[in-house]
Amino acid sequence: ESSPVQELFLVLEGECEAFYHRSMWRQRQTGGHSDTGGSADNPDMEVAAQSASTLSGTKAKTLLVFSPGCMFGLEHLTFQSQRHSVRCSKSGPCLLYVLRQSTMAEVQVSSPEMVKALQKAITNLMILQTRLRVPQKNLELRRTAR
Repeated sequence: ESSPVQELFLVLEGECEAFYHRSMWRQRQTGGHSDTGGSADNPDMEVAAQSASTLSGTKAKTLLVFSPGCMFGLEHLTFQSQRHSVRCSKSGPCLLYVLRQSTMAEVQVSSPEMVKALQKAITNLMILQTRLRVPQKNLELRRTAR
């Protein structure tokens, strides 16, 4: 059985937004992940992407704002009800580092200590980001700045 987590995204510059299209809020009952066009995308999200032309005129509800130092792609592991798409914010370009599971598997062969260190760092960052509610606070700051 393969893991649904295939890619982890780290924001280096700019901001990314996790969002729902308003017309799709009630259609998403379970599961979730970041829809970035990567290998972890579920078939139902691909259908959503194909209907993007019909959704282009609809409003999107921003749920989280990922700033530099934040990561996304693992939210569905801690928040089972979260299923959203992620996009670069309208404020400007964003630069991401993508860590693929296949890369970790390749490195595991030659340097298992490196993989353990990376796994520990990712876990620590996820715990810290969740405890501090960084993406949620970024969204609150954006809303109060308007």
